[in-house]
Amino acid sequence: MANKRKLKKEIRYICGDLALETILTAEYIPGANISKLNELVAKIAALQEHALKLTSFTFDKSPREFENRAEYRKALAAYHMAAYTKFREDFNNQMSEIVKELNAAIPQEQRDMCKELAK
Repeated sequence: MANKRKLKKEIRYICGDLALETILTAEYIPGANISKLNELVAKIAALQEHALKLTSFTFDKSPREFENRAEYRKALAAYHMAAYTKFREDFNNQMSEIVKELNAAIPQEQRDMCKELAK
């Protein structure tokens, strides 16, 4: 991500789209587990709130701890790259779990029909 603002927008878009899909599934797919889908919407909202809070990272070292400014910037960039990589992995893993739960809440015959339509 280019900056924190864009990252937060992307998190909101992703969570919003998944919540919309969950709500549409509850409304339009007969036999779907409505209580499970309602729980998923709440889980998505909690994930979004938690992810937005985790978008800020603080580097615990100061420029004075390094020999020169270039080493500090290099260490800072490495720290941010590692932190954002871990953040993305955790967020993607949680989203994958939610998608699996969403698929589990849909009846098997509906999933089979969707697979046939996708071919």
